[in-house]
Amino acid sequence: MAAVNVLKTNKGGVKLVLNDYEYRKKRENLNGRIIWKCCHCRVQLRTNGEPNYDDPVVLGIHTHESNPLTVNVLRCRQEMKQRIVDQPEAVSTLVYREKLLQLPMDVVALLPSKEVVGRTLRHERAKLRPPLPAIANDLQLAPYQTVTSANDRFLLVDDIFEGERVLIFA
Repeated sequence: MAAVNVLKTNKGGVKLVLNDYEYRKKRENLNGRIIWKCCHCRVQLRTNGEPNYDDPVVLGIHTHESNPLTVNVLRCRQEMKQRIVDQPEAVSTLVYREKLLQLPMDVVALLPSKEVVGRTLRHERAKLRPPLPAIANDLQLAPYQTVTSANDRFLLVDDIFEGERVLIFA
């Protein structure tokens, strides 16, 4: 039987791909087995639990053809997101452009536009950043943020004045 490929969904869940059919998680039984439902019809897939999701058994016959191109698009988008996570300094449009050069034209035709992918990659990168503080008192400065690259003092004053935090940089 073909290997089960695991893809991450946009909402942080798991999607399985087996023989170019996509399955989403339906439920987990008490015995540890997981039941998956085809994303496009009523066919179910039964696997053992995480991390390998091995010993897959397809329960039913699909009412549609498998689509390897759609699965390739999903994998491509996941790879671009992973690159942004691994290299947060990478420019999203360049990541998209580099990936386009590696793909066959039939897969490129199914990819969303540069703007949509760029927005998705920027959103993925934003998940890595800490939230902005609501008030100055919530701001936590790491030691490297208080000095220049030449190790000169950059933060001159970090003090409380009349109940408000005062930061003076030079």
